[in-house]
Amino acid sequence: MSVLFYLVKSGRERWRFNELEETLGTSPNTPSKRLDELEEAGFLERISYDEISPRVEYEATRKARDLDPVLKELRAWAGEHGLETGLKTPAE
Repeated sequence: MSVLFYLVKSGRERWRFNELEETLGTSPNTPSKRLDELEEAGFLERISYDEISPRVEYEATRKARDLDPVLKELRAWAGEHGLETGLKTPAE
C-alpha cells in the first residue's frame, strides 16, 4: 500500500528504485518484490535506461492514479481511528 501511495500521491512522475527504497525505509528485497508485483498487476510501468550503471524508474499507470481518491479515504479512515500510517505527502 505504501508503494502505491508514494507513486500516486507524491506529485512526482517517476521514482528511481533507490529513492523509493530510501523513502520507504525498507531493505532492498521488500520494495523490489512489491514493485514486481505492482508492475505485473498493471499499477506501474518500469522504465529501463540502457546506460552504464543501469538506471530503472517507476511510474504510476492510470490504473494506479485512479486509486487516488481511495487512498485518500483510507488515510482519512486510519486517522479517524487513531491509526498512524507514517505516510507523508510532500506538502506535510
